[in-house]
Amino acid sequence: MAPPQSVLRSAPVRPRSVDLAFSVHLCGSVLGLLSALLGLVILDEQIRADLGSDDLGMPSLDAAVELMRIVAVTMTIVVVVISVVFLFFVFAMRNGRSWARILLTVVGSLNLLASLGYLGQLGVQFGIGGVGVVVATVNILILPVTALGIIAMYLPESNRYFQYN
Repeated sequence: MAPPQSVLRSAPVRPRSVDLAFSVHLCGSVLGLLSALLGLVILDEQIRADLGSDDLGMPSLDAAVELMRIVAVTMTIVVVVISVVFLFFVFAMRNGRSWARILLTVVGSLNLLASLGYLGQLGVQFGIGGVGVVVATVNILILPVTALGIIAMYLPESNRYFQYN
């Protein structure tokens, strides 16, 4: 008599599309952290370019820059914490956890929407030059990287892998 089918059933090999999604999500996380940290480097120049020194007196401009610096540092800390949690989801997705794939899809979609908002800053960032160009380039790269990570998680071979688990 043959053993039951459930005994013979072995865990599926992780498909290349899941490995691709894993690698791309890791890359996206690194790009997001890089963008946040480099954004701090160009913060003063970007704020001054956004506000324009003609509209405000120097004390008001300095106060606005200081307030924006506090907000930016706080946001960078939040980005680092979210990135650590995001990495937990990425590793869970790689191990076939469907709930992690769903969370990565939601977080990635929100990231895409937020990144679209950053596109409005590209002119200022390119205008700053140097590090500003790097920040702008990273912000541009985040869009296709995030989209590719989401798409790779839903390719047919990925779907089979997540259905098994």
